[in-house]
Amino acid sequence: MNYPKKLQPVLCCLNRFKAPLKLTFILMGIASTIWFLIRVIPKPSRAGYPCMRAATPVMSGFIIWLLTLISSSAAIRIFRKRLRDARYVPAMIFLVISVVSVVVFIGAGRIKAKADAQVPLAVHMPNEPMGTGVGIFPGRVIWAWDPDATNENCSPTVYGNGWWLAKNNNQAVIDRMLYDAVLKLTGEKTVPDAWEALFRFHNMRKKQVDKTYTPGEKIFIKINVTSAWGAGEAWGNMNASFEKAQNSYYGIAETSPQVVLSVLKHLVDSCGVVQSDIYVGDPMKNIYKHQYDMWHAEFPDVNYLGNAIHYNNIYTSTLTSNGRLPVEPGAYPYIVYSDPTVITDNFDCFYTIVEEADYMINIPALKAHARAGITLTAKNHFGSHTRSGAEHLHAGLVAPDEGTPTRTQMHMYRVQVDLMGHPMLGLNTMLFLVDGLWGGSEAVNPPTKWDMTPFNKDWTSSLFLSQDQVAIESVCFDFLRTEYNGTGGKVNYPNYAGVDDYLEQAADCANWPAGLQYMPDGEHVLTSLGVHEHWNNATSKQYSGNFGLSNGIHLVSIPEGLVLSAGDRRGVTTTDAGIDNAYPNPFSANITISYQVKVNSSVEIEVINMYGQRLRTLISERHTPGMYSVAWDGRDEYSGLMPAGVYIILMKYNNGTELKVDTKQVQIIR
Repeated sequence: MNYPKKLQPVLCCLNRFKAPLKLTFILMGIASTIWFLIRVIPKPSRAGYPCMRAATPVMSGFIIWLLTLISSSAAIRIFRKRLRDARYVPAMIFLVISVVSVVVFIGAGRIKAKADAQVPLAVHMPNEPMGTGVGIFPGRVIWAWDPDATNENCSPTVYGNGWWLAKNNNQAVIDRMLYDAVLKLTGEKTVPDAWEALFRFHNMRKKQVDKTYTPGEKIFIKINVTSAWGAGEAWGNMNASFEKAQNSYYGIAETSPQVVLSVLKHLVDSCGVVQSDIYVGDPMKNIYKHQYDMWHAEFPDVNYLGNAIHYNNIYTSTLTSNGRLPVEPGAYPYIVYSDPTVITDNFDCFYTIVEEADYMINIPALKAHARAGITLTAKNHFGSHTRSGAEHLHAGLVAPDEGTPTRTQMHMYRVQVDLMGHPMLGLNTMLFLVDGLWGGSEAVNPPTKWDMTPFNKDWTSSLFLSQDQVAIESVCFDFLRTEYNGTGGKVNYPNYAGVDDYLEQAADCANWPAGLQYMPDGEHVLTSLGVHEHWNNATSKQYSGNFGLSNGIHLVSIPEGLVLSAGDRRGVTTTDAGIDNAYPNPFSANITISYQVKVNSSVEIEVINMYGQRLRTLISERHTPGMYSVAWDGRDEYSGLMPAGVYIILMKYNNGTELKVDTKQVQIIR
């Protein structure tokens, strides 16, 4: 009997135990088919789950075998009957049908086996959040987009027309984008209040101390200046603009100087941060003259970093005379990479600015990457250690050899997790700001215009902000994998299988490689670093938070409407309607939820758990304007007593023209 080729290793293994192959094949086929139908019919998206992908070839092989057996047997019976009746032409037709059925069956197994040898495709299940959100509003990511921020007629690869020039950037628009985004991220009404909230949240999370910035504390703005390497180019960085540096990688998409200038305005002008407490740079590299001149003109006392260590013909005196503060390498190996079988030289020292910073602001560029698939806030720290290059870290990426993905399985060691979880890097970052003004296709490529909505063949002109490093990378990854998908001459790096493995691992230790623990400081095992999930689709761009659920990512767009949402009101005090209070909270027996309605609305109030699962419906009826209350006895829909823990009261109200959502977190104690 011929079995599908993919099943032969399994059946061969079973044969060692004298299992009857035919019976084993049939039983496995029936079981996998039933399992697939039970799991997938109620929820079709489960077809992409690993267990379903494992069951599918067994099920399909069994079904193909069964159909072949039935069709071949039926054709043979008809062939014999027609032969006995001396109807030779119809008899030969059914004989051919029987033979073709067998050939198709055998060929199907061979074709499948051949396909399995190819590089696996990535599978991204929508709205399956994992991990614990971080931030004043956990898991919130702000996406600000304004096409007026950039010059649509810019030709960035042409000398004299670089994307970073003032003529190609509207500083006033970029300033407004950051202003709006910071307020949305924190829920505050003024920029000083917003940054105070960011400082306080960071200190509470890092030191369990409720305090804001105080003079003397160091703020390190980590940027991405990938192209500023090598002695010749580095000399040009000091004494000429990028236009005259004669860099062979002219026009690479990097951190925009205009975005950094906006951040400096916030810190110094709005928040009163002492200029000398601020440090700006990419420690392994240097700062171009066009960057330095722009920033120094407004903020002359900020520390602008330069690196003389790795360039033999550039000395500290040269840096100093050009206004740069020379970086100093630390001597202690503060980071220990968690898998020495992958990163064999598994420790690094940091520059002293990394060691001494009280706060970090991470500003990478929005780019795909030939080795990592994507490069964002995590990989931006490939430039934070003291070596002259980061080649030793490539082994921890999806494609250690550029453009050749060989580490595509999930649950493999990923070096990005160590960087995100180190207390001097990811855990010391108060704000993650992905510069998406000029999105690019690779680390050393110039920006490209994007086809996807809403960019529609224009520059990306976006800023992404979050306090949750996993959430912001997840959102940017969804944008990058949608745009750079291998079609129309585009690269396909973000769609290699395994690219988002580091995000799943950073979110939840259940996704770590078997037997491995991430301890980048050599002492403490990491816990969840944030929340990860994929959007439902590239048109709606909805995450769990956009459906009003408390877990998962909540993508808030500026302007509103770029993300189709059940309401951007989660965690925000309502002024027209919503939940007023829940008392007592925490509670043990009963809690009363008070709420108000300002216009005639259909109101639904539910209790959901932290996974977004509905436990009980408290209200589902039409309301006229007024104040209302409803009690909950801590039981589910079937009168079962809920265990101690945190739950969400979810209120949805529809006034006939729009659906709005409000939530309240409550706790049961037993």
